Amino acid sequence: MQTDDWKTLDEHFDADDIAALAAQGPIARLSLHSMGRLSATRAQELRKLPSLQQLHLNCDVSRAAMREVLAIAGLRELDVLCILPRGRPGGFAQAKDLRVFRELTGLAEADLLDVARFPGLIELGVQSSRLTPRAFDALMGMSTLQTLDIEATPFDDAMAAQLARLPALTGLHAGRTAISRAGLEAICELKQMRELDLWATSLSVDDLYLLRGLPALEYLSIGGAQGYAPMPVESLLPLLDQLPNLRRLWLDGVAVPDSVKARLASRYPDFRAT
Repeated sequence: MQTDDWKTLDEHFDADDIAALAAQGPIARLSLHSMGRLSATRAQELRKLPSLQQLHLNCDVSRAAMREVLAIAGLRELDVLCILPRGRPGGFAQAKDLRVFRELTGLAEADLLDVARFPGLIELGVQSSRLTPRAFDALMGMSTLQTLDIEATPFDDAMAAQLARLPALTGLHAGRTAISRAGLEAICELKQMRELDLWATSLSVDDLYLLRGLPALEYLSIGGAQGYAPMPVESLLPLLDQLPNLRRLWLDGVAVPDSVKARLASRYPDFRAT
């Protein structure tokens, strides 16, 4: 019987550890906790685990090891801390069952081009990646994509204008990018958008009033960071009143008095102020 419990391995796991896990029955979710590096040899051992659907690799992963990981039958969700740049990219096209892929440190253009060959991905996270126009154009061919996280990449207004090529897109995380009002205008043409992260951009509160054009918007993350103009919460409240379907709100880098926090917490089932 499958279980939703996470199983864990440390960076020194070997064939005996894999055999011991496999003897427990189907393993649905596995996390590798390590500050080291996953080799191709150890990655091959992971392929012996039955029914592995979700894998978190909290370590550096060589490209050769990635090819082994992507060959795991039935793998549907994969989080990787860092794919090392040396070696030949490849392997993404064979991941027939994969639906969610996130890499946290940043991918090279060659890896993004390979990622774009995923046959049925619905969620992609490529924060801090080298998002060149060529790579972005390739990603826009991923017609099944529903959620895209391109935080801290060179994403700009010209790229925002191309998002209409993703017919299923309902979630965009574009914090710390160069998007301006023109890009937000393009995003607000995507009436199906339900999740939007615009934290730490140059957008003003006046620009954010464009969000009234997104009738399905349920999640919003906005705010500032060092080097950005502050967003007074008093100027945000009238805007929030005009987003009737909003259910989740994250104000990051916004000074929110306790009285206002209480009011917003009572309004939104999921509210954070940091």
